[in-house]
Amino acid sequence: MRGSLLVLVTIGAALAGGASAQGVGNVFGPDVDPGDRAVEYRLGFAPRSGDEDRFAHRLHIEQAVSDRVKLRGLIVGTTAETGDLELIYAQASAFVQVLERTPDGFSSGFRFDLRLAEGDDGASRIGVNWTNQWVFADRWQARAVLLTTRDLEGPSTDGIGFSTRARISRKFESGLRAGLDIYNDYGNTATGPRRFDSQRHQVGPMLSGDLPGDWTWLASSLFGASDAAPDAEFQLQIGHDF
Repeated sequence: MRGSLLVLVTIGAALAGGASAQGVGNVFGPDVDPGDRAVEYRLGFAPRSGDEDRFAHRLHIEQAVSDRVKLRGLIVGTTAETGDLELIYAQASAFVQVLERTPDGFSSGFRFDLRLAEGDDGASRIGVNWTNQWVFADRWQARAVLLTTRDLEGPSTDGIGFSTRARISRKFESGLRAGLDIYNDYGNTATGPRRFDSQRHQVGPMLSGDLPGDWTWLASSLFGASDAAPDAEFQLQIGHDF
C-alpha cells in the first residue's frame, strides 16, 4: 500500500505541474529481467508550421548483467539544425532495480546516465533518474519518473535540471496496451524558477503491442499544454528481444 501511495502522489504531482519534450524518450519502468538483451530503434517527428519539420532517430542496445542491473548504450541524431541528419549525442546508462515487485504490485529503481554531446550540439551531462511502477487490477499499470540532470559544460553547470514523466495504461486481452503520457520539464535551477508557460508541459496518448518473432512496437504523441512546449510531437518505437 505504501508503494501504491508513492506512485499516486508522484503522478499527481506530474498532473499538477503539467512534460519534457518527448523527442525520442519514454516513460521507462524499473523492472530488470535476468538475461534481457534487446535492440530498439525510435523515430521522432515534430511538425513545424512555416519551418522544416524535424526528425529524430535513436538506436540503443541493452543487456542485463544480473537480475538487478541492466546496461544500455545509445546514439541519437536529428535534422533540427541543418535539415540533414547529424549525430548529436551518445549516451551510456545503467539501470538498477532496488525494489522488486511487492505483493501490492509496486517496484522501483534508478537509471544513471552519462551523455556525451557531439560538438556544439548541447552540453554533455550526467543524470540520475528515479522510476516507479505500480501494477494493479490485473491489467492496469502506472509509472512515474523523476529525472535530474547536471551539465558538465556551459552556463548551467551550477544548476540541476528537473523533469517528470508519468503514464497510466491498460493492457487488453488482444495484447494491445493503451495509455496516457504526461511529460513535464521544469527547467534548470541555475536560471531560477519559471512560470508555467515558460516550462515545457505535454500530454498525449500511447499504444503498444507485440509482433511475431519477439518484436515489439510503441506509438505515441504529445501535445503542448504550455506556451514553451511544441504544439505536437510523434514517436514510433520498434524493438527486438534476443
